[in-house]
Amino acid sequence: MNISIVIINRNGEIFASKLMKTLIHSCENISECKEIIIVDNASTDNSLIIFEEYSRSIMRPQIKIIKLNRNTGFCYAVNV
Repeated sequence: MNISIVIINRNGEIFASKLMKTLIHSCENISECKEIIIVDNASTDNSLIIFEEYSRSIMRPQIKIIKLNRNTGFCYAVNV
């Protein structure tokens, strides 16, 4: 079984770094934790930059970022 973590973001700059540190730490000892998927709902703050920095610096788990052009709301974003 593989584990994927899906995070929906909309202007979550104040939470982004702590969230990523916590998720990465949580996945360190779980081999099934394969990916973290960030779906960004057209953020206007620096949260997307923070997530992109983590995606470049971390090899495992893989961090995937999906950028939406507008705020679609939680339900649509989580299904993307």
